[in-house]
Formats: sequence, C-alpha cells, structure tokens
Amino acid sequence: MTVKHILTELENGVLTITFSRPEKKNAITAEMYQDMTDALTRSEEDEGIKVAVITGSHGNFTSGNDLQDFIESPPTDENSAPYKFLRCIAQLTVPLIAAVDGMSIGIGTTMLLHCDFVYATPRTIFRLPFVNLGLIPEAGATMLLPRLIGHMRTAELLMLGEPFDANVASQLGLVSKIFEPTALLDQTRKTAYQLASKPRSAIGQTKRLLRMPDESILERIHRESLIFTECLQSKEAKEAMTAILSKIKTPKE
Repeated sequence: MTVKHILTELENGVLTITFSRPEKKNAITAEMYQDMTDALTRSEEDEGIKVAVITGSHGNFTSGNDLQDFIESPPTDENSAPYKFLRCIAQLTVPLIAAVDGMSIGIGTTMLLHCDFVYATPRTIFRLPFVNLGLIPEAGATMLLPRLIGHMRTAELLMLGEPFDANVASQLGLVSKIFEPTALLDQTRKTAYQLASKPRSAIGQTKRLLRMPDESILERIHRESLIFTECLQSKEAKEAMTAILSKIKTPKE
C-alpha cells in the first residue's frame, strides 16, 4: 500500500493540507510537491473551498526538500513538480494560512512568503540554508524578502543561512502571531473559519491586489475602481450588504 505523505481534510469550507512524513521530519519529495499542487488547485477551482491551511505533523512543519530525492530526481525544467507547486502557490487567490511548528527549513520558510497569515510557536525554527548547499533560494524569495525586510536583513538571512526563531521572524514581519503548540491549530482554524464566512470573490480580489507588482498610486486607484465596481454587482456583495442592512434597527419614532 502506498503511504500518502500529504493529507487533506475539508471541513466547513476550509481545506487543511498536512505534511505527514515524520520519519524524515516532513522533508518534501517531488511526489509530495505534486500532491500539494493538486490540493491547492482543488481549493482554487472548488467554490465550496473558501480557505486553505498548510501545516505539518508530529511537531514539525517541514525540514525542507528531501535532498536524496532531489539528487535522484532533480527538477530540470519548469514542468518539474517543485516549480509547478511554486507557480500554483504564487497565483492562489483563496486565503492561505500556514500553521508552523518545529522545523521550517528552506522551502518551509520561502513558501511562507506566499501565505496571507503565518502562525508559529515559540519552538519554531526557520532557516534559509541554500548557499550552504551551493544553491540559491527559490519561490521568488530574492524579490519578496527584500521588499518585506530590506536588502541588508535579507542578505544576512540568505548569505549566512543561520537559523532564527519565531520571535525574530515576527519582528521581521514573517510571522503574524505566535501561539503555544497546543493552541496553534485551534487558533489557525478560528481565523480560517472567520475568513470562510466572508464573500469568496471579494477576498480573492483583495488578495490579487495585495500581490500585484508595484504601480503608481493613480494606476492602483484605477484598478481598484474597476474591481470594486465588478464586486459591487456580484451576488455575494448584494447578499452581504442586504444582511448588514437587515441588522440595522429602524429608529423609534
């Protein structure tokens, strides 16, 4: 029987994707990349899925790429499983939350740059050891990290490749909130269900705008106005506004 190392669970509009390869500290293989891509693609295409959550099992998020698997089956072109995953996660429009505990190494850190919320624990350890392996970072990290934390801090993380904890990650803006390990998933689900209760199209359009390349303020205002008008005419917006109006009590005469 083939053991699946990527587990999925759908509940109340939230798709949870879990790394489950504890004997390798959830190191990621090409097959796992493909399974993650399939799961994220499902979340994008299924209107019933409002939020995606990525997490790990057995006290770790992921120890990064499985080096043996990479040596035996190196990604050689853009159709390779790792690159398909990176393109998928970069274009995802449903909200993506990462619940990170324990080791979060290499791709375990760079993929977080494509998440909308990152929740960690005090024992989470991040690391970007690419240069130590004779490699460069992936997932667009050389562009996204400088935008987030500046050139010099990025150079320190990428060129030295030293580990850093959740407190440092939080100070850098890489982590949204820190919770105790026992509360991590409950708090993640709380946020996920809150997001799932909101109009899917409005959330998706907001995320697209947040992820767009830099443009002038006038260009952005124009783009927002077009999308705002489109959203205003949607069924979801009309239902949401009608629901709010129905809660407003008529003033007593």
